[in-house]
Amino acid sequence: MERMHSQLSVAWCVPLLSCAFLGMYLEACEGAQNPSPPAPAPVEAGARVEASEPAPLRLEESIASLRPMLGLACSAAESPSQQSLDAVAERAYAQGRLEQALCCQRLSAPQNLSAEHYLIHGRGLLDAKQVEQARELLIQGERRFLGDPRFAPLIERSIDEDPRYAPPIRQLHPDVDLDAIKQLGGGSTIVLRFIKDGETFAAFKPKQKRLQSDPRAEIAAWRLCPLIRCGFNIPYNQPVKLRWRDFDGLYSRIRSESQLAYRANFEDLSLVKEDGVDWVLGVQKDWVPSFTDFPIELTQLWRGWLSLENGEEILEGEARSILSAVRKLHPKGEKLERQLEQHMGELSRRDFARQLSNLLAFDFLINNWDRFSGVPEFWGVNCQFKDGALLSIDNGAAFPRTPNVKVEKQLHRVQRFSRQLVAAVRALEHDKTLARLWPEATPFEKERFETFWAQRQLFLDYVDALIASHGEAAVLCFE
Repeated sequence: MERMHSQLSVAWCVPLLSCAFLGMYLEACEGAQNPSPPAPAPVEAGARVEASEPAPLRLEESIASLRPMLGLACSAAESPSQQSLDAVAERAYAQGRLEQALCCQRLSAPQNLSAEHYLIHGRGLLDAKQVEQARELLIQGERRFLGDPRFAPLIERSIDEDPRYAPPIRQLHPDVDLDAIKQLGGGSTIVLRFIKDGETFAAFKPKQKRLQSDPRAEIAAWRLCPLIRCGFNIPYNQPVKLRWRDFDGLYSRIRSESQLAYRANFEDLSLVKEDGVDWVLGVQKDWVPSFTDFPIELTQLWRGWLSLENGEEILEGEARSILSAVRKLHPKGEKLERQLEQHMGELSRRDFARQLSNLLAFDFLINNWDRFSGVPEFWGVNCQFKDGALLSIDNGAAFPRTPNVKVEKQLHRVQRFSRQLVAAVRALEHDKTLARLWPEATPFEKERFETFWAQRQLFLDYVDALIASHGEAAVLCFE
């Protein structure tokens, strides 16, 4: 590290940041500054004072602390080069100065980012235990620099070191973790809301006798997403459990006719008895407010984008160009058009086509047959959309033991694929993938995994056949 410092001192004879540049940066990043800490509350005599972690540095302090590392002088007129910022960030990470390293990242110009930039920050964030932030950045870097073999091991590390990825089953306690349970209804399975402070914060799907939906399979679907670089959003899924008496008491706190009527469904709950206690086990899914539906069933909206019968010029332009057709073809017409327009923003056709391609590939791999509805009124209810990204909220039909012909039909509508996704699927290793999707898999889950593994090979065979006929550049046209 001392050798790096001496190199910096020699190479940067000209100071790298001017006072004017810092001022402009501070102004641009005003929203990132931490507010002044509030005055401490009075402490009652005899009360215990809890130790608190030090507050993160204010933005001004972060930049000021970079000065000695850069040898800054306020008279300089030059702004820092990207290479300089990356070198300083690497040194800051090594010294445990996360705020300063992230300050360098915020100063970086997106168009000048190299593979080294992503790797430096990815490794540094992993070492700092910021695994989710590291994974997001590394997946971006891998997409930008496909073929660089250094990204995949770091992305795998971000998965294996993520405490949220495969946590132990968490027990939920009344009045601590949640205040009430409310029926959510809809569909053919038991689905509920978790309420805290009067607000829904999660959906809950319990273990049940209605086998068309399985909580552990739903969690496995979430876990598969980063492994294959799925490129769309799935809310966080985690395993939880409640004592039956706690579950029943929390449900009883809401009194309404619909709540009372829905209780009849509980005869299909599959309670688990441990040490004489009945438990309700299931999957807790982060609540996503204010999304809308994308009617994926209207294949005429997007099939031309993913067909090799059309040249790539069809991918040029904005995705919102399809909204007039949504208005004409969907029963909810103008209302759905307005909602989609609000969420689409400047989304390009190419980006939206990539997401649709990835979603249908994902459904084929996990045998999710429940994406498409045959009822016009329900078109889009299983294909959500928010802020320019597809959102797969319900993956309860994932990983059945036997394949479903519906997913093959939908996959064959796709002839253009993400190079990054295909490479990630190809790189999956059997035993590692089983252990990541289903830690301590049951014999039944191992059978379901083997069906998935067979789907993986069928998917790769289909893609390879397209490549043989049309060429790799045409088929793997995303990224």
